[in-house]
Parts: sequence; C-alpha cells; structure tokens
Amino acid sequence: MADSKVMKLRRTLHQSGVVEMIEAQFAGLPGPPGYPIRLVLLGLVCASYERTSSNLDDAFEIITFGTSERLRAHLSIPTCDIEDQGAVNALYNRFHRAWTRMNRLLDAAPHQRRSRLPRAAGRKVAAQWNGERGQPALRRLEELANRLVTAPVRIAFGKGLMRHWRGDTAIDTTCVPTWARPHTRKRSALEASANWHYKGGGDREFGYSATLAIAAHADPDRAGRYPQLILGMVLHTPEKDMGRHAHYVSAVLAQLTELRGYTAADRAYTKLLPDNFHRPMRALGYMPVLDFTKTQVADQAEHPHQGAIAKVGRLFCPITKLNCPWAQEREGRGAPTKKGPVPVVINLDARRERTAHPASRPTVEPPNMPLGERPKCCRQASVTVQAHVMPRTRQELPWQTPSWALAYQTLRAHIEGGNGRLKSVDSALHARERRQPRGRVAQTLLSAITVMVHNVKELEQYLAASKQSAITGLDLEPTDVLLPYPTISLPVAPRSQVLSRSP
Repeated sequence: MADSKVMKLRRTLHQSGVVEMIEAQFAGLPGPPGYPIRLVLLGLVCASYERTSSNLDDAFEIITFGTSERLRAHLSIPTCDIEDQGAVNALYNRFHRAWTRMNRLLDAAPHQRRSRLPRAAGRKVAAQWNGERGQPALRRLEELANRLVTAPVRIAFGKGLMRHWRGDTAIDTTCVPTWARPHTRKRSALEASANWHYKGGGDREFGYSATLAIAAHADPDRAGRYPQLILGMVLHTPEKDMGRHAHYVSAVLAQLTELRGYTAADRAYTKLLPDNFHRPMRALGYMPVLDFTKTQVADQAEHPHQGAIAKVGRLFCPITKLNCPWAQEREGRGAPTKKGPVPVVINLDARRERTAHPASRPTVEPPNMPLGERPKCCRQASVTVQAHVMPRTRQELPWQTPSWALAYQTLRAHIEGGNGRLKSVDSALHARERRQPRGRVAQTLLSAITVMVHNVKELEQYLAASKQSAITGLDLEPTDVLLPYPTISLPVAPRSQVLSRSP
C-alpha cells in the first residue's frame, strides 16, 4: 500500500479524536502497554480502504507486511520475519489481544462469545445494552462511531467542499448483518443484542440496524455540486429508539453547521410518537418531508381544530365546496374582497367555471346560533395554529403537492442511493463475512470504519471530478479550520422494562 495513502488515512483517523479517547482509557491499566491500539485502528482503516475488509487478519497483514520499510520505521510498527511462522503467530496474538482489550473496556455487558448463551442469559445481556445500566457505555460507543464517520465530513467543511450544500438531509435505517446465527427458543445468538431487521418488502435479515443521515438536496438542479457524504451513523438493535438515533445524528450535524433544510424520512419515522422524532427535529430547525399511510390520512386520523377540518397537516373550512350564510356574513364584516361580481352567464362547457359558480354548490342551513358561540373559524377569516398542533402531519410542503413530491422523491432517492453505494463492492457494508469479529462494540466500530472509508473515497471521487488531487486535496492548509467535534448531551427518556420482539 502506498505510503501517501496510509498517511492520509492516518491523518483522518487522528483528526477524529478516537485514538486519543481510547488510548486515554488504556493509560490507567496495569501491566505492559502491549501492541499500540493506534496501529490496530490504522490497520483496520487501511484494510477497509484497500481490501474492503474489516477482519483482524487482513488488518494485521496489511499494517505489518503491506507497508514499506520506511513507513514501518516512521510509525514504529512492530514487525517480524515473514518466513518465521512462530514469530508471525506471536505478533498476531499481540495484535489480537490489543483489539480484545479495547472491546472489553467499551463493552457494557462483557461475556464469553465462544459458545451461545442460554436464551434467558442472552436477554439479560441485550437488556443491559438497551436498558438504563448500559446508557453510559452506549453513549460513549455512539460518540466513538460518529466521530469516525464525521471525520471526513469535518474535513470537507474545513476545505470548503460543502459550500454549495444547502442543509437538506435524508435519514433512513438500513440493515447491518452479522456473522452469527439467529436466536432460537433455547439459545441466544452470539450477537446477543442483535435481532431481525425487517425490510420494506417483507424480507428480513439478522443483525443490527444502522441509522444514517446523508447530505442531499431537494432541488435536482444542485446535483453534483458537493460530495454526498454520510453525515452521521448510529448502530443499534432493530426497532429500538429509531427517533432518538435520528435526532442524535441531526443534533451533531446541527453543531457543525448553521444550515438547516428539509429532512426526508420514510413512513417508519412518520409513525413514531411526536416527542420521539417530529418535535425534536423541528426544535433543531429542520423541516420534515414525510409520507403517510392510508390510516394516517383517514377522516378519523385528525381532530378538528377551532372548528376547522384537519386533514394531512392542513386546515380547511368546514363548508368547503358549499354555500354557507355564516361564511357570507363573515366575509361581509371583513375587508372588501378583490373578487368581481358573480357572473350571471357562464359557459357550461368549461368545467372550472361551472363548478366554481355558487349556483353549482348546495346551500347549507346553519343552526340559529349567536355570533359569539360559533366556531372560531366561522367568526373570522383566519385562525392561528400553534406549532404543537398536528405534529406528525404538519409540513412546510403540503402533502402530495407538486413541490412536496419533487422534494420527497429527490431526497429519498439520495438516501437509497447512499445505501446502495455503502453495500456495493467498494464498501461492502452488507458483507458479513468481511466483518467477522463478534460483539456490539466490534460491530459498531467496524461498521463506523467502513462508513468513514466510504466518505474518504467519496471525497476522492469528488476531488478527481473537480480536477484536484485526491491525495493532497484533503490536507488542511494553515488557513483552513477543522471544526471540533461537538459535545452532545441528550436527555435519556424513561424506558419500559417490557421488551418487544428485540431480545
């Protein structure tokens, strides 16, 4: 592997801050220092870049024997005679022990993974990861993973490569399959906190779910003007806290840039409780672009507000397409309208003129009610709607209008395309055989490294298309400012002790 590529990946890895955070935890441990953990992480990044693999044997081989002698001396990489099999095995054992020790330090529920636990014991491990006791370890692991993913993003902001991006994002959850057999009635999987990820077509895969946010645009004319990077990632148990994870990656991004735009998500996010997704996203300044199911747009889906009809996030007068004396009285008390007199003669062949004429609409007879007792929408021409009204369905772009359709379809195409590129042969996030180390910590870090390398390759392709150097184009100049990774402290919502389909 070329020295320039290794050094470029090393700079990106160290700019994430993950190496310093993990080495700080190693510093307080007793005994000899062992194999440097910074070289283990660098080997995994290089293996993911060069071989699209996150297995330890590939990482050890490429960092020990796949680099030049000059670079090994510069980075103090331990080496041995490749012909001496005993020396190679001993050095690999040191490499593997450093990786294992890091996993134990970050694991919320350490346990042996050589054989499958009984189902009851596996449920306890999963509950420790997804329960209150595992929250500190889970938050720390999420930060490490997101630091890796956003390192190329922060570099792109520092280099000005995202200056044509307008703040639109697309959020989705995709499957990250694991190298483990599923749970049975008696035995838990080796990945105790994994479960079935159900896809839109009804298929399912066993593993974890990854919540991803990708840079996108609602206007098709902005295509190709910026690199479409993965802006954040959280690996989690399927169907667990989807709204919180989407809010987390959006909150991190909100502190990296002041840009706020549209945010598209599929129907799985539309169904979430307002306090879990809709209101937190709006509090950050993002404008959701959502689609609805038939049950969400039925007549019983929303309640009237101040007498008006509530429908898919919009309010309509209750006498829409009718003639109402109350409405005529309301319009007579207001400012004079700009409409001309009602035409006496109309063209019956013109459907619009025919249906718009008052004579074509039935006239209702409202009850005899004083003005002060009538619904508010019947007393005045407009009503004020607070932000908390209809939080699930209210949108800046009315549902199924041409502007909504253009924005939603464009943003959804970006996240589906991003998922496809992540699962292509260049990244292979879906290939479980290329990510064999077991455990929640291992799967999270290795998936984050895969997404980080994907972002690096995306930046290289963008620089090449812009006639810039893919090697030196990401080096920060003295005038460039690398944004610090923000410190996010999210409130932890109370959890129920009853588990659903997750273990």
